[in-house]
Amino acid sequence: MVLASLVWHLTAYQAAFRERPGFPGWSEEQWGRWTADDPAFRPELSFLALIDGRAAGFVTNADDEEAPQDGYLIQVGVHPDRRGQKIGLRLLPALCAPGRRTERKR
Repeated sequence: MVLASLVWHLTAYQAAFRERPGFPGWSEEQWGRWTADDPAFRPELSFLALIDGRAAGFVTNADDEEAPQDGYLIQVGVHPDRRGQKIGLRLLPALCAPGRRTERKR
């Protein structure tokens, strides 16, 4: 994941989940380490929605370590100012499309 995308994903993550009980409040370094160090994380199947140059929502995906032919959705997050606009719903087809082009299940 390129740095700008990483920062935008983090911005969307923080906005989407900061009010959730137990929210870890990760720094850029912690978020970057999570995405870089988790061998199951699939950056090529994790997407960010930008509206007017600002992070509006995201989806992150990973391989299922117990069933490598499968994958799973880690998170869908939408910026509070953009909720109700079906951004998360619109991101899901992008997440699933690569699985339809290969033998992988998504």
